[in-house]
Amino acid sequence: MPGLLVEALTAHGVYDLHTTDSEFNLVIAHSKNVLREIIRRKDTDHSTPLHNLKLWIYAQPTPFDDELLDLLVGAGCAGINLAPDHVRDDVLDGWKVSGGGRRFYTFDDVRELCAKIAKVELPVMVEVLLGMPGETAVTMTEAVKRTLDLRVAVAGYSLGIRAFPYSPLGIRLAEACGGRRTLPGLQSDSATEPIVLKPRAACESIVEYERQFAFDAAGRFRPVYYLSPDLPEDPKTIASPNGRWVNSVQMLWDLVPASEYHRVMLPTLPGITENDNNYADNPFLLRLIELGYTGAFWSHWPRRREILQGAA
Repeated sequence: MPGLLVEALTAHGVYDLHTTDSEFNLVIAHSKNVLREIIRRKDTDHSTPLHNLKLWIYAQPTPFDDELLDLLVGAGCAGINLAPDHVRDDVLDGWKVSGGGRRFYTFDDVRELCAKIAKVELPVMVEVLLGMPGETAVTMTEAVKRTLDLRVAVAGYSLGIRAFPYSPLGIRLAEACGGRRTLPGLQSDSATEPIVLKPRAACESIVEYERQFAFDAAGRFRPVYYLSPDLPEDPKTIASPNGRWVNSVQMLWDLVPASEYHRVMLPTLPGITENDNNYADNPFLLRLIELGYTGAFWSHWPRRREILQGAA
């Protein structure tokens, strides 16, 4: 059972446990049962290594009731990463909906949850995905402003949405391409030719349909991303299959006051900043590991300058 597995990990000195992707509370009854079992073991055995547990969860804004928060505190939660993705209903309506087309939450849910978590003094990171269909300079500006107003420990912003074969976005893009043409906003850093997707019905097999979202016709790795062509980019950038969305990245940096840089994770381009939030060979992340830090990477982000200066 999960509670026993968690206890076994802590018995081997693995105290910081992270859940991946924003799914911790999607099957909330199961999550609560796991937390109850951890608490039960802590209450009945004062020597269990579960007392050293630091749980870092990655969750959706809903469902997230008071009981779940109480159980997280009791089990030893150290921080919560929330994935609201955006603040505007009209943008989320084209991205984060159920199979029946129903939205899962509103930004009011996000605001209320962050306030509730603040009362139990757990740090929070919110993650925002920018560049969805319908994204403009206006919607991006609103997304940054309203998420910074949440006053959470860290706000993270990504530019560009990965298109997967069975996500609503991926299905819609494949149908719009129809195997005949590319679309403005279909991008990949490794693309060497326009990205043209086929809908499932036009593919000879499931493998052919799925493979096109990760590889080009020559078999080269080429994951598919989408960036809204309504963002303030040059026409040549939008038309290019591997364009660098310099204007949008710079605009995103300009939207964040310098006084907030310490708690904001932003996409980068050469020359903008020495602070890189890409996990691949990240100099700050590598230094944290060398220095023996544990826990969520984002939890140390606001103190990165202090940590690096102290290690010099």
